[in-house]
Amino acid sequence: METFDLAGRWQEIVCMIPTYLPDIGNCSELWLSGGAKMQQPVKVESLLKALAKVFALDLTTLKQIQKQILKKGKLVPLPIISRLVLIPVKVRNQMLPGDGTIGYVAYRFVAGFEPINEEDFKSSIALENGQTLKTFHTARTLDERTHQAEIVLQHYKQLYQLPTRDSGSDCHNFNCPFMKNNN
Repeated sequence: METFDLAGRWQEIVCMIPTYLPDIGNCSELWLSGGAKMQQPVKVESLLKALAKVFALDLTTLKQIQKQILKKGKLVPLPIISRLVLIPVKVRNQMLPGDGTIGYVAYRFVAGFEPINEEDFKSSIALENGQTLKTFHTARTLDERTHQAEIVLQHYKQLYQLPTRDSGSDCHNFNCPFMKNNN
């Protein structure tokens, strides 16, 4: 089983979902923008922690801040960076205690969703790369989650994006030996 290079290929992540594999058991699967799926021998939560570490983020604090912003107590979208806001979705039932049921979908790859009635699945998410992810959430819940993702993304941009010269700010009015035309 090939280990996925999170630091070098994070921009390819469409979703991270829990799965069961023969002879391995509980693990995770990465769906990539090119359509490939890669199984990883760790839980989704471990992948999420490793991804947060790539960007020097404390995952616990990130979750707490998003819960405060959204005034929600449970699952909330996580803005790892502006191009990678992860929406939590329930994609399976537990076989054993401790097995994760929640996967994460990259907001920028969500093309839409629709209700379905297939076993325990209540809706499916259409992804930009043509793949479809079945979830246990209703389409209404997915609509709420994507709206929440937009809220945390806008909040992230307000807090962390650097102003540009075009924004009218005075951020470029400083003495820098590497900049031309310093005063």
